[in-house]
Amino acid sequence: MGTALTKYVFLPPPSTYDHRLTNLIFIEDRLPALFYEFTSVYGSDTPYTILFCHGNAEDLGCVSAWLKVIRDYCHVNVLAYEYRGYGVNHGKPSEDQVYEDAQKAYRFLTDQKKMPPYKIILFGRSLGSGPATHLASQLFAPFQRSSLGSFGCGCRSTSLMDYDFLSCPGGVILQSPLSSVIGVVSPAAAHVAPGDMFTNYSKIDKIQCPVLIIHGSKDTVVPCAHGRALSQKVPNLYQFLELQGAGHNDLEENYTNEFLTTLQHYIQALDGMRAQVMDRQKAAAAPRDPTSPLLTRKLVLGT
Repeated sequence: MGTALTKYVFLPPPSTYDHRLTNLIFIEDRLPALFYEFTSVYGSDTPYTILFCHGNAEDLGCVSAWLKVIRDYCHVNVLAYEYRGYGVNHGKPSEDQVYEDAQKAYRFLTDQKKMPPYKIILFGRSLGSGPATHLASQLFAPFQRSSLGSFGCGCRSTSLMDYDFLSCPGGVILQSPLSSVIGVVSPAAAHVAPGDMFTNYSKIDKIQCPVLIIHGSKDTVVPCAHGRALSQKVPNLYQFLELQGAGHNDLEENYTNEFLTTLQHYIQALDGMRAQVMDRQKAAAAPRDPTSPLLTRKLVLGT
């Protein structure tokens, strides 16, 4: 996938950490990852877990402090994995390898940590939107079947696909995402030029869970038009948040409160949104009563 572009796409910085980094683990004895667990003093339900795919020109050491902020503010576990050639993960980065390692990180959560898939949120920042979108599209692929009707999600009505919500990720968050690599360099050539990489635009419509997209209006690295275009293809858009005046790398520092509050509200809404989907599926499977409110009303998500 896009081998000719690889050397221009991946820009690993000099490693900002070593094996002594707190909470560093090795998945399958070789894949470096940070795992921050949230412990509730109230003994509440199983928290959500964010599987975080970081951006380009950064490694786990660069994002470690921010991931702990997300854990503590949003009351979630956070797992972030390292790309080949970044940090202490030796080797050469490639698109296929990034995808493969994202799958390993996901299996670590489901197989070793025994976390239910619907309690996992895939989160991709910038370049990391590629593996997050790809993994989500692959996990939902087996469930692309007949429509059950429509419900309102975020700003519009959309078709509800028949999928097993217990076996799929609970949500997807994309921060400053790209539609594709070539789309960043030459929008006119996007989606038609051969050898493109991280073609989120052609995959995002397979993702059936609620999707949150956050983008800075003044982003000059990955223009906001990319996030907006992806938001228009998402089947179940929770929200497209355009942070006015924000760039590409200042969302966490200069827009902290709005960023974290939006994450928190989204995560808190996921259980209710999943329950509405479950009710809709049950109603579709039951004998139809034309007077039933479940069959006549629109379900509004993201509120």
